[in-house]
Amino acid sequence: PPHTFPPRPLPQEHLLLSVLPRYIAMELKGEVVKGLSGKLPGTDSGPNFHSLYIKQHRDVSILYADIVGFTSLASTCTPEELVLSTQVPLNKTSLFGRFLIFFCKKNECLRIKILGDCYYCVSGLPDPIPHHARNCVQMGLDMCTAINKLREATGVPISMRVGVHSGNVLCGVIGSLKWQYDVWSHDVTLANRMESGGLPGRVHITEETFVNLGGAYQVEEGNGASRDSALKGRRTFLVIDPHTQNKADKNKEIEINDLSDGDLEWRPSGVSESGSTDTLDSLQAAGQKTKKLNWLTLLFRDMNMEKQYRLSEVQGIHQSVVCLALIFTVIFVVQMLTSQKNLALAVSYGASFPVQLMILLVVSTGFLKQWSSKIPASVQWVSYLSQGVATKAVLRLLLVFTCLLITLLMAILNIVFIPGDNCLNFSHNATALDSLNLFTVPYYLYCCLVAMLGVVVFVRTSFSVKLFLLTLAVVVYLALFLGVYAPRSDCLVQQLYPNNSKPGVLKEPKIMAGIWLIIFYLTSLILARQDELACRVEFLLKKCFQKEREEMETTENVNRLLLQNLLPLHVTNFFIGKNVLNQDLYSQSCESVCVMFASVPDFKEFYTESSVNGDGLECLRFLNEIITDFDELLSKPKFNVIEKIKTIGTTYMAAAGLTNPTTGEERKDQDACKVHVRSMVDFAISLMARLDNINRHSFNDFKLRIGINHGPVIAGVIGAHKPQYDIWGNAVNVASRMDSTGVLDKIQVTEETAQVAQCVGYSVTKRGVINVKGKGELTTYFITIESSQRPVLWSASCGQRHVGSVLWAASCGQRPVGSVLWAASCGQRPVTTDEGLEDDHHCTVQQQMSYRL
Repeated sequence: PPHTFPPRPLPQEHLLLSVLPRYIAMELKGEVVKGLSGKLPGTDSGPNFHSLYIKQHRDVSILYADIVGFTSLASTCTPEELVLSTQVPLNKTSLFGRFLIFFCKKNECLRIKILGDCYYCVSGLPDPIPHHARNCVQMGLDMCTAINKLREATGVPISMRVGVHSGNVLCGVIGSLKWQYDVWSHDVTLANRMESGGLPGRVHITEETFVNLGGAYQVEEGNGASRDSALKGRRTFLVIDPHTQNKADKNKEIEINDLSDGDLEWRPSGVSESGSTDTLDSLQAAGQKTKKLNWLTLLFRDMNMEKQYRLSEVQGIHQSVVCLALIFTVIFVVQMLTSQKNLALAVSYGASFPVQLMILLVVSTGFLKQWSSKIPASVQWVSYLSQGVATKAVLRLLLVFTCLLITLLMAILNIVFIPGDNCLNFSHNATALDSLNLFTVPYYLYCCLVAMLGVVVFVRTSFSVKLFLLTLAVVVYLALFLGVYAPRSDCLVQQLYPNNSKPGVLKEPKIMAGIWLIIFYLTSLILARQDELACRVEFLLKKCFQKEREEMETTENVNRLLLQNLLPLHVTNFFIGKNVLNQDLYSQSCESVCVMFASVPDFKEFYTESSVNGDGLECLRFLNEIITDFDELLSKPKFNVIEKIKTIGTTYMAAAGLTNPTTGEERKDQDACKVHVRSMVDFAISLMARLDNINRHSFNDFKLRIGINHGPVIAGVIGAHKPQYDIWGNAVNVASRMDSTGVLDKIQVTEETAQVAQCVGYSVTKRGVINVKGKGELTTYFITIESSQRPVLWSASCGQRHVGSVLWAASCGQRPVGSVLWAASCGQRPVTTDEGLEDDHHCTVQQQMSYRL
């Protein structure tokens, strides 16, 4: 078989794009970067609304699907068995983590949430799709067909009930913790009603969806109003599955067992099948590359960068000085061997050698640092001389000029002391010419050429400096060889070629001197320019790499911060950097967890859609303030055992005991249960106090309805394409029923939870026996809340000015705002008071960042 490479590790950014659509992730990420680069939350001059990440989308279709029979199944199963039925394969298939991914991909639907046994998705998000209604209907038919085959294969008595409606939605995230992409609108509520008023195994659609289908499917009357009174006055339809009409066409039937693991591999939205990725932060956008260097002068176009380059430290300057010292030595040896032993040669090199040696010692003092402990303190400054040369541009330039000028000068200086200025007067006297030693003239030319190469060996020296020195040298050399000392070349020719014979041009010393000087001059300029270009490109690359590294570190920190607002920290660490397939998703059994559902039922009446409030957008802004205020309570140290799970419409779901905050010995189950129940009841009371405070400042009268229960649960991630953290178990279902059957401004608990609450100091009032859907008759209790237990809220966490409530009621057309100023019209919100705790100073910067988000 051909070699196959394993799936690449899942980085933070891909995990983030798996949970949130790209445009929402970009907006949230920009907010985090803005917060990190600016002031910390709470330092603003005035309070503003919390950021709202919600947008309106028109012409979409919403699908709700519910597993009929799941509630009764949950009552008879342990939490482990329940999760096995929804997450781990049943007969080589998994209900939510397997075939739903395939169907969503096939029908271009975006999964929104999984709420227990309820699944809902939207077609037409985030990009418009013309055939959104057909996509959702086909998705529903595929789900019904698949679950029927699952029932036949496993014998589990379950079926799928699907409702579809087409309209407009508001989509995004609310709150500051545990973001989950969600949709809101009356059309979403109607789609939910279409599901509850449907029939098992059938797709129930509204008239709006039927119109958008354009006759693609045959339908029959649905009579939804007979099963759900909320559908009264609406005409509904049941879609006729074309597969049931033509059973001979088996090629179109969906075989779950045919789904390969390759189709179900966890691939984030933003990663294509070919493996290419669309990252949130591309380091350089296409088409925006700009030239950083001037092609003629090689200067940076950005003068600030040019200044940084010139003042930056130069590494390895001692190597350049050593090379130049070798060149200087070669010139000395050549002149010493070819010239007469005259006093001028000794004096010139006797004066220049110490200077060159001193410069070489200065740039080499950096090696003394390794013996700094053995050097007397009074002379340790010597070891820092080389660093001063490397970092000080002026000192370095002075050193380079000194070295090169001495070398260029010594290459030609001693030719002045060679006799023969008027050799042409006795050019026919061979004996006299031989006594002048004119054969040494070409060797001075060679010394000049070698000295010109010495200019090139200095790295990180400005090209303009090298150009100046080379031009100065070649002008002087040409003047000497072609002008001042040209007669000596002519005499050398007569000495080599007597009897008036003429040598060729290539054997004429004077002409060849000019040619060689020009060639070496141009070659040296080319090499100097290449060196300058290489040094500047290297500097630019280092700057780019440094910037990219900082951006990558910032991106990693921002992504991790965002992910901690999407998934618990230990779950995020489980996924990042691992090759996670659907069969290996995270799950954990928790024995004693307290679960709370807190809802605001009155908000449904408060919510309206009109042009005045942006089709409900401003009402959701008010809900966002409420949820964000609730989220801020979780930063209190006393609530560190509580984990927010999600928000479901206007219902706030949290659980205590999913992680163990203690660092010492593990608590006993009974003690842990008491701690979790006490923390959750305290949190529920704080939520009610926080909502009371919002009501006072917005002239509203919202009340919370809270249900609490405790017991064993399974916490884990469901959904292989879009991981969603959730908890399952009978304890969760009962807690939800405690909320739905509860009373406004009351905390309803089960009998077992009431006993634990009494043990930790709370008094309870027996409500009596109530009928709970799917559970039968249960005895429930209310937590007695004393007025002293609902304090007035004063100071915000971490000392911030809290931005809890807003005067947004009038925009939703529900409640008057009296004489309260219309703060919202200016984009401002009133400063309110909120709860303060004695441990506020323990809040972290990361928690502060979550407030802004």
